[in-house]
Amino acid sequence: VIKAYKITHKLGYITGDNHGSNDKMCRFISAALSEFDEPYEWDPIQHRIRCHGHVVNLASQAFLFAKDTEAVDIAITEAEADESNGTGADENLVKRLKRAETTSWRQIGPMGMLHNIQIHIYGSSSRTNAFRDLAGKLLPRDNDTRWNSWFTMMDEALRPPMRQAITIYQSRYPELAADVLSHEDWETIAATRLFLQPFWRVTLETEGDKATLDLTLKSMDFLIKHYERSKSKHAGNPTLSSSIITSWFVFDKYYNLTDATPAYAAALLLHPSRRKAYLTSYWKRDWQVVALKAVTKLWETQYKDRVFTYAASLSTTGIEPDEYDLFEAQPQRDLESTAVKDELQRFIKADPIKIVTTALDWWLQPER
Repeated sequence: VIKAYKITHKLGYITGDNHGSNDKMCRFISAALSEFDEPYEWDPIQHRIRCHGHVVNLASQAFLFAKDTEAVDIAITEAEADESNGTGADENLVKRLKRAETTSWRQIGPMGMLHNIQIHIYGSSSRTNAFRDLAGKLLPRDNDTRWNSWFTMMDEALRPPMRQAITIYQSRYPELAADVLSHEDWETIAATRLFLQPFWRVTLETEGDKATLDLTLKSMDFLIKHYERSKSKHAGNPTLSSSIITSWFVFDKYYNLTDATPAYAAALLLHPSRRKAYLTSYWKRDWQVVALKAVTKLWETQYKDRVFTYAASLSTTGIEPDEYDLFEAQPQRDLESTAVKDELQRFIKADPIKIVTTALDWWLQPER
């Protein structure tokens, strides 16, 4: 298809979840391009963008269910082995994280107990109706593969009317005696919800058509700060502290993978509100050096010497612009750039400016 439609030069980056088939597809495309009559070099690793929502999901699931970093390491190794055969997926890793931790929901603590209560509520229509009469609504259901369903369940359960309804409901059913939530259990649920709230916000901010690539590293940097603060805050709570470290372990594995794709850092540097000043403010010095070197190489090898034709719509009269009109419409910055040795360096070293659109929309404006 790429060859038939002559779109080789338009092939950019491929975004997908962590399923091994997506990695395999990129490798196949790269191999096929290298065998064209005019071979085209396309790095399957450099051009692989991972779905950010899946990374956030895995880190959150690790916090909720994984026992420790060793269990996570084993789970990830197993999942990657499956992915090499094109059969792995995020859901498989989630199942391994849970399997490594427990065979009983109750063993994962208050969250598992809340899960058992929810299962009991939905176990029969009479119990479902009885709980609805108490709370005025039902407790949202969690599911196996999406952590945000657990966040939604916790968020609703912690609201005073719902919490009171759960307390009354528990007292009516002897079979729930082992899952009765104490004051300390509710405090743990509240702390869990508080830790996961930033992950919920990042998920909302980085989904949908308006989410641009620059948000990936920016939101990851935000979550790293959150990990650091949370680790310090809960240092005296061994259980919560262990869960935080385990989640951070998973998150770090995927954060480090962004080094292989310079487009992530390039998106930050080319954001008019961030540029190099962002890296200077938020990144360690050695991180800055690696990113700047990779982005500079990307610029110099793939974009710097490209020739782009500027053809803006100059009027609404419908008259075809002549040569003078095209000259007159040339952006002022193009005239200034003749004295600039490197456009990339000029841009990223300039002071950040505030914009009211996405970075992509800003760059698509005719005057750019």
